[in-house]
Amino acid sequence: MPDTSRKPPQPPQAWLRYAGLAGQFLGLIGLGLWLGHWLDGKAGWQGPWLTLGLPLLLLVGMLVQLVRDTGGKN
Repeated sequence: MPDTSRKPPQPPQAWLRYAGLAGQFLGLIGLGLWLGHWLDGKAGWQGPWLTLGLPLLLLVGMLVQLVRDTGGKN
C-alpha cells in the first residue's frame, strides 16, 4: 500500500514567499532598533525604552498582519 501521509512537494514559490517574510521581519526589526535608538537619543532618555519597545511593537504588528493575511489557515 503506498504511503499517502506525505504531502506533495511544494512549488518553489512557497519557500521564496517564506524567505521574503523572513527578510521583512529582519528589516523591520532592524529599522525599529535604529529608529528607537535615534529617538531615545533625541529625547535624552538614559534607558533604552524606545530602542527595545519599538521593535517589539513592530514585530507584534507584523505577526497580527501575517495572521490576518493567512486567515489562520495552514
